[in-house]
Amino acid sequence: MNNSLKELIAIQFKEYWREPEVLFWTLAFPIIMAWVLGITFLSKPVMNYKVAYVEASADQELPQKLYKRFFPEDKIQIQIPGRTYVENIVIAPMSESEAMESLKNGTISIIIRPHEDHLVYSFDSANEEAVKIYLWIEKKVFGKKSKNITEAVKGKGNRYIDYLIPGLIALGIMNATIWGVGWTLIEFRIKKFMRRMLATPMKKFEFMASLSITRLVLGVIEASILYTFVHFVFDIRIEGSLLAVILMFIAGHIAFNGLAVFLASRTASSRAGNTIINVVTLPFFLLSGVFFSYRNFPDWMVSFVEVLPLTVLADTMRTLFLTPVGVSAIIIPFCYLTAVGAFFYMIGIRIYKWY
Repeated sequence: MNNSLKELIAIQFKEYWREPEVLFWTLAFPIIMAWVLGITFLSKPVMNYKVAYVEASADQELPQKLYKRFFPEDKIQIQIPGRTYVENIVIAPMSESEAMESLKNGTISIIIRPHEDHLVYSFDSANEEAVKIYLWIEKKVFGKKSKNITEAVKGKGNRYIDYLIPGLIALGIMNATIWGVGWTLIEFRIKKFMRRMLATPMKKFEFMASLSITRLVLGVIEASILYTFVHFVFDIRIEGSLLAVILMFIAGHIAFNGLAVFLASRTASSRAGNTIINVVTLPFFLLSGVFFSYRNFPDWMVSFVEVLPLTVLADTMRTLFLTPVGVSAIIIPFCYLTAVGAFFYMIGIRIYKWY
């Protein structure tokens, strides 16, 4: 290895050591995340998965008799070698309407309906959790003598894809805004573009507004393309108010635009900017219920996850897609997301480093 190559490698390492924020986010933060998540789940000795047992019937005694016959215990305990916790399948008697509502909001993933000598499982075969629960029940309770049958879940809004798409739209709003606004601001600062812009008669507010409006318009186009695709391919429709969807789209953009300005307010290197944005968005991506329900997390963690901006946006979008509700149903989440965006924007713009 020649001397020039050694010097260049040394320079690269020195650049990392000169940026303490990069060292923290790349070295310390993954360890902290692993510790927090490990403590979270290892400290929870029981993981519960809820299953709906539909008991609505003209003869109310029949479902109860069949329930005790098929499931003499309310919980099916699954112990897997090598795991420090127990997984329980909780059989929860519900009416048909309660079961369907729980399926839509992701609280359950499988419905069991009793017949005289067998059960009928209703679930989406694309939902891995539902398939796992079905196989566990069959193996643990019925074994090789099972007469039970399965059927595809019926009705719009009950498939896994119906749960997934509103979450993906919310995730798209977050990614497009934080990366589109936050990373652009960081890049402009690195290239000294901000210094040249401030030398013009430009108003700072107008500059920030131009970035925000551009990302909002592009986000609308991106979401419209996705919705058009899933509408024709998967027959997904917005059941709620279209005005409410538009308002939530704007509120989500405001929330993440404010967060983007805050994250980009002091960062002056691409390494630090890339790391900080990923560190913030990754927990949202994993925890906010975009791909699976967060209800199986520990109770204290659910309380925290419920107030994350992406969780609020995804849950509200899901309600608007699956339920015929109006603008009144989104007043609280709309105000919350708007307030979050305003809060972070005011802090970010106050400490913002323009050059």
